[in-house]
Amino acid sequence: HRADILSLVELDDYEGFFKGELAAKGYDSVYRKRPRQVSRDGCGIFWRRSQFKLQASEGLEFEDGRDAKQRVVKDRTCVIALLQSVQELGPPLVVISTHLARNPEDSAMTKLRARQLAQLVHALTQFCEAQHVPQSSPVVLMGDFNAQHFGEIRGIA
Repeated sequence: HRADILSLVELDDYEGFFKGELAAKGYDSVYRKRPRQVSRDGCGIFWRRSQFKLQASEGLEFEDGRDAKQRVVKDRTCVIALLQSVQELGPPLVVISTHLARNPEDSAMTKLRARQLAQLVHALTQFCEAQHVPQSSPVVLMGDFNAQHFGEIRGIA
């Protein structure tokens, strides 16, 4: 099956493998590396170029708090893409790929994921305003939310 849009998280080797391999199969893409220097992974959105064209994209690094030296801690990311159908039918589609904080069994991490989602909604609002995205545009949120059950993420977007 050939999906029109893919979201890949914990995406290692985007430049060296996935970007080229999927481009050869007809996909264009955007990618945002995870901000932690020792991590090679990130989030990517891929779309069939026969179906969509990119109008704009933006990445966000979530601010997860401060360390002992009061420096901002950033560990997770998301990427937002504004896609228009090549037939120019209907409003553009806003697509988000994200990977939220780990350890779904830890209530402190659930609070962090809620803070990350709040930052995502704020960034999404600013992105849509800056790009003059119509309010009728659908928003598709994909990724690894690290939730134990649907109730933890219900109503986030």
